[in-house]
Amino acid sequence: MHWKAELMDHLRGSFVDSTISYNEKPRISDISYMEHLIIQINGKAMQSLEISILASLLPLF
Repeated sequence: MHWKAELMDHLRGSFVDSTISYNEKPRISDISYMEHLIIQINGKAMQSLEISILASLLPLF
């Protein structure tokens, strides 16, 4: 039972980390910055999708 809580804490932590890095403006040109933002947004969407998939699998363990 205990490891499930640890896994969820870890997932929550990594999601928070990605949100923080998303808000930091990189030191690159505006066009590259927009590309970077798009990549970040796509990555964040994938990460939240992975979290929801993992969360839905947890009851199986």
